[in-house]
Amino acid sequence: MTLTVADKGTDDSNNLTLHSADTTDTIAAVDGALTAGMTGGGWNISGGLLSNKAITTAGQNVYVGTSTTGAEEQDIEMTYNFATDKDQAAGTYANVITYTVSANAAPVEP
Repeated sequence: MTLTVADKGTDDSNNLTLHSADTTDTIAAVDGALTAGMTGGGWNISGGLLSNKAITTAGQNVYVGTSTTGAEEQDIEMTYNFATDKDQAAGTYANVITYTVSANAAPVEP
């Protein structure tokens, strides 16, 4: 099996978005280590094959198995990382992501 993750937010920006009556603020999806106070903040995910990776609309492999004929079982811990700067508006930020499981294709003989 292959497990992928992709951004499926309605705005396709990959940002975490704050929705409130007073303001719309975002936290950008960024690659790499995040630190408190970084300008503009940031968020990303880690787990399986991903380490501090920004979510993308194209999708990224979290796990790629080797079986082409049988079921597989995997425990994969995912971590959602985020950092904010001192001017970040308080509130609930959201983004929609999807996980997709697909079967591995059988090898093609040359």
